[in-house]
Amino acid sequence: MLRRPMEERMKIVVLSGVVAGLVLLLPLQGMSQQEGIPAGQRQTIISMVKGEVFLKKAGQEKALPAYKGALLGPGDRIITKKNGNVELVLDDSSVLKLKDNSTLEIQALDEQIETKKKNSIFKLFLGKLLSKVDPARAGSFKVITLSMIAGVRGTTFGINARPDNSSDIYVLEGEVEATGFSAGQIWNVVVPSGKAFSALGTGEQGRMRDMTPQELKEWQDISEEKEEAKEEKIKGKEEKEEKKEEKKEEKPSASMTGKGLVWGGSIGAVNLDGVMYYRVALQPVFKIGKLKAALNLSVTWNDTSGIKPYTANDWLCPIFPVKTWDNTSFNFSSSYSKV
Repeated sequence: MLRRPMEERMKIVVLSGVVAGLVLLLPLQGMSQQEGIPAGQRQTIISMVKGEVFLKKAGQEKALPAYKGALLGPGDRIITKKNGNVELVLDDSSVLKLKDNSTLEIQALDEQIETKKKNSIFKLFLGKLLSKVDPARAGSFKVITLSMIAGVRGTTFGINARPDNSSDIYVLEGEVEATGFSAGQIWNVVVPSGKAFSALGTGEQGRMRDMTPQELKEWQDISEEKEEAKEEKIKGKEEKEEKKEEKKEEKPSASMTGKGLVWGGSIGAVNLDGVMYYRVALQPVFKIGKLKAALNLSVTWNDTSGIKPYTANDWLCPIFPVKTWDNTSFNFSSSYSKV
């Protein structure tokens, strides 16, 4: 008579545990479905981290230490410090290797649902980046610096973005199409394998030349994941340049504190009504006392529809500091964004 009530109580305890487990599992299943990325959106993964590397997620103010296996999407930013290196792998097998003292932001990672055509846009604010891209799988792949846009035609190439906003392209395999904006004109240069090309910090077209043996060896070593030993003199020079640039960031730009007419400019990518465009602009700012107004003299285009016609919103931009085109913009007069 005493065993039956005990058995019934044990059954009730076991059944209650099963029910409680199911109740706990249901929200987790719903959460995994909600956390899935939207249709057409893509991600990249960190496949290797060495040294000091930090990750600043989109919408977050603080950068945290990066780690292998982290998934990244549009708006996320990678920062490498001294002796820091990181490698990213995309879903199309493209590989990006970011060297030390560099800053890279993901601006677009998407795929057209119907055509499955991929679109990848990265912005290199500072430092060295090596990209290995397969054109058959990567679709449209571009790297933007503060002085030009590098459109990949299936290649292995390196980019060096310097503190003075100038940048250099080094092509190991294939071709890279460099595009920029200067003196009211858009310029295009196709850089073949074995060549190096420079764009000035003002956005002007530089010159094309043969890669030196030292440059070729450096980028081949990066491509083959070999770490080169750097001379102390080179390290000291880079550290001095970094410190000088940090001091420049702390002080307002001279052009921003002047009176009368101030010229600004920007280069970047922008999403308009679901369509990705590239944009370069000159932004004259008129100052009368504390009143500041600006015009946005921009050229907007993409690879399919060409140059976009002007609208009323293209002519006017907000008061200083000039901040247009959403969070992918950049204002030449205030140097590169500080992380």
